Amino acid sequence: MTYILSCYADDLLLCSLSVPVLQTLIEDANDYITRHGLRFNPSKTKYVTFGQSSFQHKHWYLEGIRLEEDDHITHLGVVLANGAHSHALARIKATRRAFYDPQEAGLCVNGSNPDTITHIFKTVVHSVLLYGLECVYQNKNSFTQSRATAEIHHYCRL
Repeated sequence: MTYILSCYADDLLLCSLSVPVLQTLIEDANDYITRHGLRFNPSKTKYVTFGQSSFQHKHWYLEGIRLEEDDHITHLGVVLANGAHSHALARIKATRRAFYDPQEAGLCVNGSNPDTITHIFKTVVHSVLLYGLECVYQNKNSFTQSRATAEIHHYCRL
């Protein structure tokens, strides 16, 4: 029986190579939390099939309700999808927001002390970019885009 279980606070991830094993994991997890007075929300519970599926049956149920398939899921802030670069693209977008949003609040990059901007970039913006990238595969294109984002300005090179 091969499966992966990741649980942090209210974020639960169940992975399996087998349809019956995954359904059993869903039922066992649901039984466990029900015994402790909690419940899953079937409308917020989704599944993703990774890679080429040879499953003839790939529907899973929670409390008799068929779960909805999605093309990606987010677990602890990490985007998991068939596309190898989905998480990297999400981090790049978040990095751009983290870099440019302070400018709307009056922190202007142009004319500011380069040491100050570099410090802000390396302590805040750079952390936003790197979050979760060690957990996912990046293809060459997404790695190149991540690297280019890290070098937004010439004085912020890593």
